[in-house]
Amino acid sequence: MRKYPKLLFLLLVCLVSSLMFLAKTVQAEQEQSIREPVVAGRFYAGTAGELRRQVNDLLNKAPTKSVNSKPIAIISPHAGYQYSGAVAAYGYQAIKGYNYKRVIVIAPSHYSRYIGASILDVTHYKTPLGLIKLDQGVCNNLINNPPMIGTFRNAHLREHSLETQLPFLQETLSSFKLVPILVSKLNNETIDFLAEKIKPFINEDTLIVVSSDFTHYGPSYDYVPKFNDGTIEENIKKLDYGAFERILARDLNGLIRYKQATRMTACGLMPIALLLKLLPGDAEGKVLHYDTSGNQIGNFENSVSYASIVFTRGVKSP
Repeated sequence: MRKYPKLLFLLLVCLVSSLMFLAKTVQAEQEQSIREPVVAGRFYAGTAGELRRQVNDLLNKAPTKSVNSKPIAIISPHAGYQYSGAVAAYGYQAIKGYNYKRVIVIAPSHYSRYIGASILDVTHYKTPLGLIKLDQGVCNNLINNPPMIGTFRNAHLREHSLETQLPFLQETLSSFKLVPILVSKLNNETIDFLAEKIKPFINEDTLIVVSSDFTHYGPSYDYVPKFNDGTIEENIKKLDYGAFERILARDLNGLIRYKQATRMTACGLMPIALLLKLLPGDAEGKVLHYDTSGNQIGNFENSVSYASIVFTRGVKSP
């Protein structure tokens, strides 16, 4: 008879342990909040296997461009992968093989207008390739700066500009935490404020990814400037490289004046402006690849431009 109390005791211990494990699991699930993908299956492949093949096919076709040192930032396009993925792959190929603990993605808001930056108050972003954990400490620190930085939920509901960067990051980096920043209207004061708040979290283990397409040309984009000579393709390229020249020179004021003079329709101009304030003084930029949707389909009635740009620290002379 003595063995029955012992057996009962063991069963009770197992039951309590199971209940405690279940409680912890439920608590963890309750504490975990996820931003689900909204353009999977449209802008990029919708299943894990298809997406992994899609991203790696694009990466494998992008030659490795020599860079002076470990990249500190890239500018990458955010259209559907069938249009901009081949260009984006050049930038992500440049960071492949390097280790980063934190990735700050700065992307433009296409669907909401507000002053400053928005960070969604979730614990993870999700793609078909899995979950990406946010750098919760950094995100909470930044969000705690209203009204310039907050959470504007509506801005994130349909937004693709940040999400499209994530599968490339998942396939090129082994492990990192994400700081996802969606910006809208910025002026000089706001840019300075955001840069001041973000800079303390940038170190040698941090990568900045800025999401931007460049010239949106044609009646669909309400931008049909009159060109004096040359083809539409030549003039679009001239417009884009005029912007690249100022970006590579880290000339923020020059870039703003260029935008005002040309009315250039680069949707990520505000994230780029913020990047130029965040870059160290010795940063050196390089255009890795450039293309347009007009070139891809052979029709420039409507065209969007894409570029991969990388920034590294300058190499000091011995």
